[in-house]
Amino acid sequence: MNKSGNVTISKPKLPVLLQVSATIIIVIGIIGFLFFTVASLYQYYNPNFLYYNSDASGFYMYLNVYIVILAILHIVLCLSGFLILKLKKVGFYLFFFDFLLLLASEIILENKLILAYIIVGLILVFILLIYYRRFV
Repeated sequence: MNKSGNVTISKPKLPVLLQVSATIIIVIGIIGFLFFTVASLYQYYNPNFLYYNSDASGFYMYLNVYIVILAILHIVLCLSGFLILKLKKVGFYLFFFDFLLLLASEIILENKLILAYIIVGLILVFILLIYYRRFV
């Protein structure tokens, strides 16, 4: 109670584990967005960048679109992290589907670090599932 006799209701505290996982999601989203944005800008100013790293000429255009799509997916990942901090169920579903799309993109290009994506993503999904009932 405060001095005037009114009862103040405080918002429930966000669990530390949920705060940490949402912060990790936001940081991964920002770092991924910056990386793929810089890569697309570098490719724009140096057109031979992807040409030398590709097998066939058709694969070159695919990589260019792939970089832009991954930048967009990382922005969506960052947005889902902010929504998770506000305990919105939309943030949970957005993270889950964005994680599946990122995982599918890594499978398509046969990335060697796909196991790291799977481990980190599944840990974050399990943490979010533990606190699923708190989401509005």
